[in-house]
Amino acid sequence: MVRLFQWHPTLAGFWLCFVLGIGVLSGKAQVAEPSNSFQAYYQSQIPSLRYSYSESLQTHNYSGNWDLNQDGQLDSIWLVGTGGAHLYFYLRVMLSTDKKIRDYPYLQTDFPQLALDKTGTTIPPSQLSNATSIAIVDFAPEEGLGIYIRLDQSSFQFAQKKMAKRCIQGHGLIIRWKTGKEKWIDWKT
Repeated sequence: MVRLFQWHPTLAGFWLCFVLGIGVLSGKAQVAEPSNSFQAYYQSQIPSLRYSYSESLQTHNYSGNWDLNQDGQLDSIWLVGTGGAHLYFYLRVMLSTDKKIRDYPYLQTDFPQLALDKTGTTIPPSQLSNATSIAIVDFAPEEGLGIYIRLDQSSFQFAQKKMAKRCIQGHGLIIRWKTGKEKWIDWKT
């Protein structure tokens, strides 16, 4: 009688090791993906800053830190990922007074880490530079806060027509809501 398949302990061990090895390697590949979160940085530099990042939604959440329209209530700010190989993030804002979500899909940055000065969570307008991607700008109590965003060349080309309608000609702009109305400022650094 001829056996077509004969069980060999060595062969079984090989396949067992092979299957387990593939499982371990694929598990390590998933864990090795870099995160886009700035949680560790903010916790070490500004522990009072409210911040979270959702890997699944690719969204940086900066909500509950600033009163953008000076109504006495903290507002919501997100930077939402656009997907793709080179991930960009667009600005989303919700003011506490009207709870209306304002999406700016044409205002994108690939580095949504806030520029901060040594005082904490805002910077004065004098500290804005070409290296600043996004910041909360403090114009002093009389003038209030604004969101600064600087577009790189590809983002600027994508947004240029929409920005021109708002009289923005440069790569940097500030959006403010001090009077409840949205105001855009062309900002050259």
